[in-house]
Amino acid sequence: PGQIASSSGATMFPVEYSDDGGISWKSQSSREIGVWRDIVYGGDKFVMVGDSGAYARSTYGNSWTVYALPVKSNFYGIDYGALDGENLFVAVANNSNQIVYSATGSGWTKAELPLTNNWRSIAYGAGKFIIIAYNSDAALCGQSILEWVPVTLPSVANWRKVIYGGGKFVVIAYNSNKAAYALA
Repeated sequence: PGQIASSSGATMFPVEYSDDGGISWKSQSSREIGVWRDIVYGGDKFVMVGDSGAYARSTYGNSWTVYALPVKSNFYGIDYGALDGENLFVAVANNSNQIVYSATGSGWTKAELPLTNNWRSIAYGAGKFIIIAYNSDAALCGQSILEWVPVTLPSVANWRKVIYGGGKFVVIAYNSNKAAYALA
């Protein structure tokens, strides 16, 4: 309750968490070693994804259990939202055409995207997921877990992150002054 969790993106553990709104931080100790890439909160739990098909779940962000996804790829993005009438965690694998999804953050199902690419980030908003690719102008829009429509970003760039807010999807590029948005 009221906690914030963080991971460095280069080291799987320790994970830092705050239970006072980000004023002070504590490290969660673990013997697990690896690389985390993204984290999301949904369905009353935190879920993070990383390399070699690893994912971890935590209720409060201070104690994590590590599991394996059904795809042994590096996962760079995860988000939580409603598709097909169900709230789902959706994670995207890098350098592949694979996503995995789960209603509970366990018991993951794999699905294929229409394109293989260097998928880097995923965001949910306005009833759809958007996935963006790094070093590309490729993106995908999904209003159903099994139907993804290719869309084109304004230019080829090292697109790193997509978020949704204020009725817009906004993307930023790594090590660049490039950003773009699309109305949802």
